[in-house]
Amino acid sequence: MGAEGYLPTAVSCDSDTRRTALGTILVGLHLFREEQKLSTINAESSYSKTGLLAPVLAQIGGWLGWESWDWKDHGYYGVEMASIDRWLFEESRISTLDLPEEPFPPPSILSFIEKSLNHEQVKFLTILDIVPSSASPARRDSAMRRAMRLTPRTLALSGFISELKPQTTIEERVELLLRWGLTSSVIDTLPDGISASLHEAIAQCQPAPPSHWGGSMFALIDRGDLLMSMTEDSASTPISRSPFIQSHDAVRDVHSIGSQSLDGTTLNSFEVSAEADRQLITRLIFREDRRFYEAFRILNQMKPPYVECVPAPGLSESEVLEAQKELVQLVVLRTLSVPAGRAMIGFSGRVPLLTEKLPIPAFSLQCVMKPSNVTISAEKSAFSEDKVCWAFFHNGASTGLALSKAAKGINTSWILYNKPTELTNRHAGFLLALGLNGHLKSLAKWVAFKYLTPKHTMTSIGLLLGLSASYLGTMDTLITRLLSVHVTRMLPPGAAELNLSPLTQTTGIMGIGLLYCNSQHRRMSEVMLSEMENTDHEEPSATQEILRDEGYRLASGFALGFINLGKGSDLRGLRDMHIVDRLLALAVGTKGVDVVHILDKATAGATVALAIIFMKSNDATVAEKIDIPDTVAQFDYVRPDIFLLRTLAKHLIMWDSIIASDRWIKNNLPSIYKRKYRLTTVRHLSTDDMPFFNIITGLCFAIGLRFAGSGAYQARDLLVSYLDQFKRIARFTVHNYDEKLTRNAVRNCQDIIALSAAAVMAGTGDLIVFRRLRSLHGHVSADTPYGSHMAAHMAIGMLFLGGGTYTLGTSNLGIAALLCSFYPVFPTTVLDNKCHLQAFRHLWVLAAEPRCLVPRDLDTRRAVTIPVSLTLKTGESQLTTAPCLLPNIDDLATVKIQSPDHWDLTLDFADNPDLRDKFRLGDQSVYLRRRAVYTGSSTSEFSSSLMALSDVQDIPSSSSPGYSRAVNTTPNAAAPILYSQGKSSIQVRFPARHLWEWIFNLRTFRPLDMGDKALVIPSVPSQQPIEIYARDHSEIIIWPVSWLRPSAVDTRLVLEKTVQHLVDAATGQGDGDDTVRDRLWQLRLLFAWLDSNDDRTKLATGEKRCRKTFKGIWLRADVIEDVRWRVWGVQVGDNGNGGQLLEDNRGMPT
Repeated sequence: MGAEGYLPTAVSCDSDTRRTALGTILVGLHLFREEQKLSTINAESSYSKTGLLAPVLAQIGGWLGWESWDWKDHGYYGVEMASIDRWLFEESRISTLDLPEEPFPPPSILSFIEKSLNHEQVKFLTILDIVPSSASPARRDSAMRRAMRLTPRTLALSGFISELKPQTTIEERVELLLRWGLTSSVIDTLPDGISASLHEAIAQCQPAPPSHWGGSMFALIDRGDLLMSMTEDSASTPISRSPFIQSHDAVRDVHSIGSQSLDGTTLNSFEVSAEADRQLITRLIFREDRRFYEAFRILNQMKPPYVECVPAPGLSESEVLEAQKELVQLVVLRTLSVPAGRAMIGFSGRVPLLTEKLPIPAFSLQCVMKPSNVTISAEKSAFSEDKVCWAFFHNGASTGLALSKAAKGINTSWILYNKPTELTNRHAGFLLALGLNGHLKSLAKWVAFKYLTPKHTMTSIGLLLGLSASYLGTMDTLITRLLSVHVTRMLPPGAAELNLSPLTQTTGIMGIGLLYCNSQHRRMSEVMLSEMENTDHEEPSATQEILRDEGYRLASGFALGFINLGKGSDLRGLRDMHIVDRLLALAVGTKGVDVVHILDKATAGATVALAIIFMKSNDATVAEKIDIPDTVAQFDYVRPDIFLLRTLAKHLIMWDSIIASDRWIKNNLPSIYKRKYRLTTVRHLSTDDMPFFNIITGLCFAIGLRFAGSGAYQARDLLVSYLDQFKRIARFTVHNYDEKLTRNAVRNCQDIIALSAAAVMAGTGDLIVFRRLRSLHGHVSADTPYGSHMAAHMAIGMLFLGGGTYTLGTSNLGIAALLCSFYPVFPTTVLDNKCHLQAFRHLWVLAAEPRCLVPRDLDTRRAVTIPVSLTLKTGESQLTTAPCLLPNIDDLATVKIQSPDHWDLTLDFADNPDLRDKFRLGDQSVYLRRRAVYTGSSTSEFSSSLMALSDVQDIPSSSSPGYSRAVNTTPNAAAPILYSQGKSSIQVRFPARHLWEWIFNLRTFRPLDMGDKALVIPSVPSQQPIEIYARDHSEIIIWPVSWLRPSAVDTRLVLEKTVQHLVDAATGQGDGDDTVRDRLWQLRLLFAWLDSNDDRTKLATGEKRCRKTFKGIWLRADVIEDVRWRVWGVQVGDNGNGGQLLEDNRGMPT
C-alpha cells in the first residue's frame, strides 16, 4: 500500500479521501465476495479468476485494525473460512495514517436473507451505499449501471425483499421477481437455500396465473404454453417432432431400401410421411370407430373396388361376362368422379417436399368381381384422356388442394419444376388448386404468359381462375389485363379475333367477378349485366359451341353477384344503372317471342345475381318479386329447375327468417302442395310434381346454406328425413318418358339435399348422414349420371372436410362460393359444361374455415385428447373432447381446457381480439405444459409411480373417462416399427432404447423411481428451445429446454449430498470445513423458510387449532423436516441417521 499507507499517486486527493480509501476498498471487495455467494456458477474458489478473496480481505482488515474484519477467531473471516489458519498473515497495522474506526461489522448476505425470512426489518449494505452521492442524475444513473454490473444479484434480492409485505399475494411476489430482474436463468443459479422459496412461489402460480400477464411473466413461471396458445405473435411455430422416440435399432436393411427405391408406386408412403400430423389429429377426432377409414376407402381412386354382378337367370357364360364388363364400365365412370370428393377429405393437409415432384395419383380402371375375386379391366379406349378430360382436371385439382395453405416455398421455381413438358389436364387442375389456396400470388407474371401462350384450354381455365382466386378482391391491374385478353367482350372495338374457346371466356368472366369481389366496380358490373342481356345472333364455333350459352350467362350472373356481394341495400353509384329492374326482367319478366329462346338462358344467371347481391338483406320487396309465381296456372311458364333457384334466392335474401322445421317448410309452400309437404304420400312419378319437388329442394338448400358448418342436429334431422324420401321416390320403377324425366329431377333433388345435409355437418363425420351418403355411393346403374356420382362424393368429402379439421363458414363470400360450387345442375357426362363450368365446383375452398381446436403437448408438439368446456356468448355450455370443431368464433365466449395431465388453460375469445385473429388465420393449436407425473400433496407414492409407469408404457389415463392421451414419447416406450415387404407392410412394437437410459445405472441415480426419471430426462431427445417473438421483433422470449432446468429432484439430490457430507465430515472424511459450512448455511436458510411459512399459515388461519400446515409444492415440508432431524442426529453424534433420503421422501413436482 506504500510506505505512507497509500500510493504516491494519491497525494493529489484530499486527506479525508486518502484516510478512508483503503476501508472503502475493503468494503467494496467484501460486497463483491458476498455477491459471489449468490451464484452457484461464480462461487468463490481457488480456481476462479478472482481466486480466494477471504485471505486478502482479512489481511486488509488486520492492517486497518478492524477486529471484526480480520482473520482471528473472533473476526468475520476467521469464522467465514475454516481453513484460514493455513494462511500466514502480517500482524502489523498501518500507523502513518489517521485511519477511521471500524464502521460496522462485515455485512453477510446470507444472514440478511435469513433475517428477512424471519420477518425482521433489516437493510443490507449495497455498493451504492459506499459510493459518494451525486446531485447529477446522469452520474447517479452511471453509478447504478456500474453497481448492477458488479453486484446484480445483491441489488435484485435486496430490492425484492424490501418490497415484500406480509400481505403481499403470491402473484405479486412473482411480479416483483421479474421487476427486479430475477428471471428463471438467475433463479436457477441461486443457491438452493435461496432458490427454493422462489421456486415455491413460481410453482404456486403455475396452475392458474393471471390472464393479464405478458410473455416474460409466463416465461418466468414456465408457462410458455399460455402465450403460444393465446397470441398470433409466435413467429417460430413449433414443429411437430417425430411421433416416436429415437431408436438406435436399425429397422431397414439394404435390400428393403433398394427395392423401395425401385418401386414406382411408393405414393402411399410419401403421403403418410407428409400427412403424419394431420393423420394423427384425424385419428384422435374419429377415435371411436372407423368411419373416416371407410370414407377414405370410398374416395380412394387408386385401388380397384369390389363389385358383384347378379346375372339374370338363364344367361349364358358369355352373356354373364358381357354383363360384368358393362358393370365395370359403370363403376369406372363412378371412379372418375371421386377426385371432387377426395379434394375435400384431404384438404390443406400436406406439405410438399420442395426437392421432389409432387405425384398425382392415377385412376384404377379395374374392378374385383365378387365372389370369384377375378379382376376385370374396363375398356381403356372409352376412358382416354380426351374423352374424360374433366376427370383428370379434377384429379389434379384434388392433389393441389391437399397442399397446406401455410406451406412455404411454393413459388415460381417449384411450380415450374412440377410443370410437365407437354401441358396436361391434370396440371391445369393443379394450377387451379394452387390459386384457390393462395399460392399463385408468388407466380412470376412471365410464367403466366408462358402457360397461356399455347392456348391449352384446360390450362387457361385453371390458371385464370386460380390467379383470380389468389388475387381475390384486389382489382390488380395486371391480372385484369390478363383476364380481359381472354374475354371477347372486354376487348376494344375492332380488336383482332383471338380464337378463344367459350369455356376459356366463361372462366375469364368468373375471374373478373372474383378479382373485383365486393368492390361495386361500375364498369365491370355493366359488362356482366350486358352479357346476360345480350341478344346478338351467334355463329357456332368450330367445335359447334356457342359462346353465350347458359353456362356463360350464369358465370356473368355469379360475377355480377361477387362484384356487388351483399350490397343490395347500398348500391351507391350503381342506382342509375337500374340493376335490380334489369335483373328482375331477365329472371321473372316476360320476354319477346323472337328472343325468348336466347334470354331464357339468362334466367338462372339473373336469379343467382339477385340472390347474391341482396343476400342477408332481408329485403321483403325484392324477395317477393323473385319468389315463385302466385298461382299454379303460371307454373307452366317456368322451367322446373328455376323453381329451385327462385325459392333459394328468396330465402337467401330473407336470411334471418330461415328456420329448420317442418312448419317453416310447410308455410313456404304453395297452398296446393301443403298437404303433402312430407312427401310420404308420393306413390308414383309424374312431371306434374316437378315444381313441387324443386320448391322443396330449394327450401332444403336454403336451410343447408343457412346452417352450413354449424352441426345443428335439428337441421340435420330435417334434411335427412327429406333425403330419405327422395331416395325412396328415386327408386320407383319407370315405364315411360314422363316418368324418366321426373326421376331425373328427383335424383337431382336428392343430390342437392345430400350436399345440403353434408354442408350442415361439414367436418363432423356425422354417422347418420354418412350412412345415407354411402348408400348413394353404392348405387350404380346405367341411369345414374356422372354428375350424381360427383354430388355424392362431394357430400362425403364435405362431411369429412380436411380430415375433420375444417368446416364451412357462412360469410357473404362463403355462401356465394357454396352456391357456385353446389349449383343445382350437375353435369350429365364427364364433358358436360353447358349449364355450369365444372371448374367452378371447387370454389367451396373460399367457404372453408379451419375451426378445429388442437391441443398439443408443449414438449413433444404432438396432438393429445383433452376434455374441454365451451361457453357461448348466449351462456350455453358444451362439454366435449378436443381435438374438435369449434362453433363460429364470433359466437364463442370461452374455452376451458382441463386435464389431469396438463396445466389448465382458459381461452377468452370474448375479450381477446388477438386470440380471435389467431384462430381465424388458421392457427388453432393450443400448447399445454405437462404437469408433473405426480403431486405430493394429492397422491400417494404408489399412485404417482403407477401414473409414471403408465406414461412410459403408453397406457391411457383412467383419470378422465372417455378420453385418452396420445402415444407418449417418454423413455422405454414401445415404438411401432414398419417393415416393408413388396407393397405391403407390417407393424411391430419393440421396446426402444432411450438416449439417456444409461444415466440411471449410475449409483447416485439408481434410487430414482419412474416419476423421478420423468422429471429429469427429456421426453423428446431432440427437443430444442422455443423462440417466440412479436411480428415487429420488438420482444423476443426464449423458453429454455425444460429438462435442462433444475427440478425438485435436483434439489433433493443436493440435500442428500449435503447430509452425506455432514456425516462424512463428522467422521473425519469427506470435503473440507469450508464446503460443509457453506452447505450448512443453505440448510439454515431452508429451515428458516419452512418456519416462516408455518408462521404465515398460522397467522392466516387465525385459530391455533385450525392451523393449516405448510406442505410445499416445489420442495415438500416433510423432506426439509427429515433433513433437519438428520442434521440434529449428526450434532448429537448419531451418524447413522444419514440414510437414504430419496428412498423415504419422494414427490416434489416441478
